[in-house]
Amino acid sequence: MKLTQLEYILTVSECGSITAATEKLFVTQPTLSQQIMKLEEELGVQLFVRQSRNMVTTLAGEEFLVYARRILNDLDCLTNAMTDYSMHNKGKIRIGMFSSFGASSILNRLFLFSRENPMIETLITVNEGKTLLNMLTAHHLDAAFIPFYGNPPDIQGIYMTKMYDTNMFVLLSPDHPLREKCCIDYTDMKDENIIMPLITSNLHSILVAGFSNSNVNPKIICETCHPEIMVQMVVGKMGVAFGSEVLVQANIYNGIMYRPLKRVITQTIYFAMPMDACEIPANRKFLNFISG
Repeated sequence: MKLTQLEYILTVSECGSITAATEKLFVTQPTLSQQIMKLEEELGVQLFVRQSRNMVTTLAGEEFLVYARRILNDLDCLTNAMTDYSMHNKGKIRIGMFSSFGASSILNRLFLFSRENPMIETLITVNEGKTLLNMLTAHHLDAAFIPFYGNPPDIQGIYMTKMYDTNMFVLLSPDHPLREKCCIDYTDMKDENIIMPLITSNLHSILVAGFSNSNVNPKIICETCHPEIMVQMVVGKMGVAFGSEVLVQANIYNGIMYRPLKRVITQTIYFAMPMDACEIPANRKFLNFISG
């Protein structure tokens, strides 16, 4: 069974005769008649009753028309859907980002991309940097915004471009005594309760090394990747924490205080995408949007 045969049957039924159908289909009468008979032989049923000038569908023919219309309509929908993909108008992008973004410029750009491309579905996964990188290399994500401290690893097959730098701050409750300092060293926090990022994060190992180099054994009371929990604990005077400029700006309304670390820790945000994912139209459109 061929799609052209479905179209022939539908057209003959609509026109009511072979002669009228040939004019609409731009085929000869022998060709059209032959294709109809060939299909009837293949199916083992008669689709039309041939009259002197008209073609009348049989009961089997009427049911055939129901399915034929459905198939051709689905084919049109399929063609239109693929056209949308090829024109970058439709698709799905799995995007990873880490949880300390807050109300960052990256999130704002994601919102803008979604508004400008309503037919491209964006699925966002929030996790810490190492996990996002693993998901990206395993092709469980199409793109990710990943924080690094220092130069990122050179991973074959992964395209990376730098977005921006942000320094890390010590987060304090509004009336914390350390607010009087212009910057804070690890030794200043030797008696403080410490709220740390997850042990699996790069920042955790950097902070632990900083405390160790200062001969300070930090009193860690919590490890979390959720900025909301961290901020609430700081404001509630449960301890001090560490966060980026972006996180600080997003939580000024909480009255949170912040001071720079004496030994500066710079966090660099990179946009990453597998190179083979760049070939997918929707992904390429997102890459161009982020890079533009």
